[in-house]
Amino acid sequence: MNAIYLLADAPDLIAAGLLRRCHEESITAAGWSVRKLTRLVFVAGQVALQQNVHLECIERHWKEQHHQRQQQQQQQQQKTGDLDQVTGTAEDDFAEMIRMVREAELLYSEDGMLRPYLHLTLDILRTPTTAHQSAQLQRTAALALGKMMSVSGRCCQDGLQTLLEAMQG
Repeated sequence: MNAIYLLADAPDLIAAGLLRRCHEESITAAGWSVRKLTRLVFVAGQVALQQNVHLECIERHWKEQHHQRQQQQQQQQQKTGDLDQVTGTAEDDFAEMIRMVREAELLYSEDGMLRPYLHLTLDILRTPTTAHQSAQLQRTAALALGKMMSVSGRCCQDGLQTLLEAMQG
């Protein structure tokens, strides 16, 4: 997963395809394969974590480029303090857009890449360990939820109680 996010031009598209394939493979004629379901939940958690890092890198790169352009413009034009206010607003707007992607798009929008896996992970953690659910699946789901919670404050609020209960039980 790390290599995909480091080397690919569109790692989110590759990760979404990987998640779909893992999802399809985890469903058998008899229902869910616990081993493959564990892998799916693990991959979903890793994608959440890597997507978060990827968005932070995009934001940092954009701010660096924006700062370089701002310095070049200041050197060439010798503008007053109005430019600083406009620049701050542009950086704030971009940071807000990235925050909205994290908060709304990845985990909670109807077509969000991680939305179905967040709900699956929460369902696994809310269901006590039984014959069809292994302790390994529960642990993997707890780790995946923790990674998803790092993406979004809303996810953290929604999943914290479930995570704590799963860790206690």
